[in-house]
Amino acid sequence: QKIAVSVNKEKAIQDKNSFYLSTRTKYFTSRFEILHHQPNTSMSGYSHTLFKDHLAKDSKDAYLLAFRGTETRGAELFKDMVLTDGSIAIGVAIPQIISLVKFKKEVLKTIEKDIKDSIYKLNVVGHSLGGHLAQAFCLCHKTEAIHKLYTFNAPGFGGILASVIAIFLRIIRLIIKLLVRGVQYLLSLVGLRG
Repeated sequence: QKIAVSVNKEKAIQDKNSFYLSTRTKYFTSRFEILHHQPNTSMSGYSHTLFKDHLAKDSKDAYLLAFRGTETRGAELFKDMVLTDGSIAIGVAIPQIISLVKFKKEVLKTIEKDIKDSIYKLNVVGHSLGGHLAQAFCLCHKTEAIHKLYTFNAPGFGGILASVIAIFLRIIRLIIKLLVRGVQYLLSLVGLRG
């Protein structure tokens, strides 16, 4: 199938076989090259994409591994929201982390083949479920190769229990702060604190 890219938005609307690319899309495709893409796996729905940034000012910022977040349509709805996100609620995204470990070597070989060296730096990024997987990748990979980790609205590890404990500790800390301020205020009223 031939896909035509139109330089004109109106022409793309008229010609059903033509697509218009926004300025942002053109910039992204001219800057980043896809070195490796893992489409959604049939069992867990895991997916990642390895990019090379041709405009990176520092060689440490040239490689970017992005993990896909939760998809909410089709078969991925069950795989992502029920199986994987459900397992995050009890601790860790087991189904997709198994896939991550399986495909990790493939990603690293692609980088090493591209740079023809075993020394490299990798930026890792993900949103939501993808951020959870990005953290898992960094935990199970040699840390000297990870340059930066970016996550957006990503759950950590430990599930609901860890969240409940964290919330409980925050409430206790807030109560202690309020008590200390209350005591300080009372002491200042009676003139014992200056």
